[in-house]
Amino acid sequence: MNSQITPDLMRRLQKDIPILTAQIKALYTELDKKFHLRGAQVPITFGYETDLLGSYTQSSINTEEHFHFSLLFIGYAVKNPLSKEDRLDLYKHEYAHYMRVNLPIPKEYTWQPGIHGSAWKYCCS
Repeated sequence: MNSQITPDLMRRLQKDIPILTAQIKALYTELDKKFHLRGAQVPITFGYETDLLGSYTQSSINTEEHFHFSLLFIGYAVKNPLSKEDRLDLYKHEYAHYMRVNLPIPKEYTWQPGIHGSAWKYCCS
């Protein structure tokens, strides 16, 4: 465990989870209505990563589909959390990864490969 992550900080960050989950689900519900998807139903997990802000993982044989966010960046109990705008951008960034997997992407937007390739950029737009 990171030496800066004390048991007290962990307890305070755990208290942020219901608020953060509600905020993310509210945003994803709006986006779901717009794009006819179900991102708000995808489980959300939280951790204490120092090198990862967030991620979207699609289902596989060994993994359940989920969004994941580091409380060390989005939690209110840390000294310098992301701003509200940066948090929203992060949530939208991960939703775009979800869209790339769950939305038909027009062929003209699939020319650049990669996790942040043209299909993902299309979803961001």
